[in-house]
Amino acid sequence: VQSSELELRYFARRGIQALHDIPKGAFLHEGKNIGILRPGNQNLGVHPKFLSDIEGSKATRDIPGGSGLLPGDWE
Repeated sequence: VQSSELELRYFARRGIQALHDIPKGAFLHEGKNIGILRPGNQNLGVHPKFLSDIEGSKATRDIPGGSGLLPGDWE
């Protein structure tokens, strides 16, 4: 990566993000309340490779819309 590309690289990464506010105990489903997005200035969620682990699981905390899912946010 060229030094001139570092800033773009930061914004171009993808992670699993909350599409809207998710209450604790809600089931997580891609396209319904989570998605693979480029977060921009929001905190980056876990890598998309974890989507199959997250799909259909329950949120362990209230997750604000736009924020990234972190390890431990699902069970």
